[in-house]
Amino acid sequence: MKNFSKIMLLAVIAVVLTFGAAFAKEYNDKESRLSVNIPDDWKVSSEGNVLEASAGEDINLIFETLKADDVEAALTEAEKALTKELGELKTEKTAEVEINGMKAYIEDCTAKEGKINVSVMLLATPGKKMVLLYYIGTPEAEKKYEAELTAIVQSLKPATTEETEK
Repeated sequence: MKNFSKIMLLAVIAVVLTFGAAFAKEYNDKESRLSVNIPDDWKVSSEGNVLEASAGEDINLIFETLKADDVEAALTEAEKALTKELGELKTEKTAEVEINGMKAYIEDCTAKEGKINVSVMLLATPGKKMVLLYYIGTPEAEKKYEAELTAIVQSLKPATTEETEK
């Protein structure tokens, strides 16, 4: 796991040095005080406490800011919605990680007999909120967009007060 983390960090540094900060737009959530960079060529929409980003039809990311008392209910609802849409989810691995000083719990799953990858992350933010991030994509799309997905996750960071007021 430590080697994987080192490889991921090196990959992120390589992406940032190669493409620089100009390849992505920064999105800040005032309520959670979370900042994330999404590639400019991805489709992004926002409604209420949900930010959605996609690169074509085969890969989607959804960020949902939860109220503290909604965490368990939101996880249950997300699991039901994913199971309804994709069928049974098979957990491949789970991990507790820290991303830019924020604690996160990650569960990686597959669905449709391995034809769809699903990753669910619960992230504790500086705004004392929990953000539910889930990713749905085909293994081919995951491979194609691996650098972008890694950069998005590694871009998750606490937003400063000035950033959230934009």
